[in-house]
Amino acid sequence: MKGNALLSGNVFCGHCGARLHLSTANKCYTKADGAKVRKPRVRYVCYGKTRKITPCEGQSAYIQHDEIISWSSLYDSAPIEAKKMIVNSMIKRVDVYRNYELNVELNMNIRQFFLGMEETENIPITA
Repeated sequence: MKGNALLSGNVFCGHCGARLHLSTANKCYTKADGAKVRKPRVRYVCYGKTRKITPCEGQSAYIQHDEIISWSSLYDSAPIEAKKMIVNSMIKRVDVYRNYELNVELNMNIRQFFLGMEETENIPITA
């Protein structure tokens, strides 16, 4: 997988189903001391809405969620390729709706999530 976005290829618009692709822009401002600051902004953009391919009532763009950046030190020090592999093995699909409401489809069941992948093999399923 190419690109530096952690969820590349797994994020979809919850309104029209189109893939969200990564877009960057710069936010420029001047500090009180006169220093000019240029910060890159990374966001996911609904391809269907921005290209007018699908009738979409969702937002055009979703800024990456800064709260997500609180992972373990091992994960933080891993290269982006390893991080993407880890995330893609856990997350199948993410749909993003207005006001950043998310629907996340995992590649595991809830028991595997809480107990670990190996721990669930011998546990019977109950309804």
